[in-house]
Amino acid sequence: MGSPIGGKSRKKTITRFNWLRHTSLPCPKGIEEFFRRNSSLTHEMTCHNKDGFSDLNILSPEKTTDFWDVFDKFHIRNVAFNQVVDFSDLDDKKKKKGEKSEDLLPEPIRVTVPKKYEGRVTILHRLTLKFSDVSQWYRIMKSPNFKKYHIIAASPQTQQALQHMCTSNEIDVITFEPENKVPWKISRKLYKQAVERMIFFELPYVPAIMDSSCRKNTIFLSHAYFTTGKSMNLVVTSGTSKAFYLRSPYDVACLCAVFGLSEKLALKTLWQNPLLLISRAENRRQGKSVVSIIRKLADSSDSVTSDDQGDEALKVISV
Repeated sequence: MGSPIGGKSRKKTITRFNWLRHTSLPCPKGIEEFFRRNSSLTHEMTCHNKDGFSDLNILSPEKTTDFWDVFDKFHIRNVAFNQVVDFSDLDDKKKKKGEKSEDLLPEPIRVTVPKKYEGRVTILHRLTLKFSDVSQWYRIMKSPNFKKYHIIAASPQTQQALQHMCTSNEIDVITFEPENKVPWKISRKLYKQAVERMIFFELPYVPAIMDSSCRKNTIFLSHAYFTTGKSMNLVVTSGTSKAFYLRSPYDVACLCAVFGLSEKLALKTLWQNPLLLISRAENRRQGKSVVSIIRKLADSSDSVTSDDQGDEALKVISV
């Protein structure tokens, strides 16, 4: 397919993520070889599996041996192991001179996929942060381990923290604890701002199975998502650390009827929306950059062949 650039005065700027994701945009001549030679310009991307369902909230278990058979049986191909860190009571003490500052965030847990399931299950690392003050969030982002996680989730404990998260580009998921009822109302304006930034809202189903009070809070939260934003950008996860409580995605879709979701919307929250969330998290980790492709003008004094006239100058601009 030919280059989208034509003529001396035409210039087009396209984000390089569109080419890396094999979209319908035409790939200019030599762009793949250019990025392959300049590997430092690209960050490591997560190759997620698009053939099955996803569960993006498996609380870090002590043993993972019981999960692999269940994942394969239920066709769960993308799994995120979640580590929860509570910063709601973070001290604001200043460190002394010469004292080494400790990292506020732990490193992602190491999960080894058995050889039997290699290539069939993609492992992701998720971090869920509980905080109440916006100043705490800026301290968390300075941690070296912050960028080691694939998915960043936030559990705001105050209305001010929720407002900051809905207008931030540093998170992927907003979640609430099903054990406690949300003491404030999510406005339509905040929900719309979060959707515009491709931020997703989470709804765990295992706590609703285990406890009646959690079930009431989950139903209340699900109805709040629907009345506020028509349940847009909603993902349904398990939120458990035991494989015994995992259910088939089609059983979860039936359970979502209690939450007020249709079967079509429930399956979308289990399959399509998690894939969009993973793609959104990849873009956040890679940062912002664009590629400007300009046709190289040939000098009249130089003898240029017809093949050389088709060469293009590639320039990467970081913003």
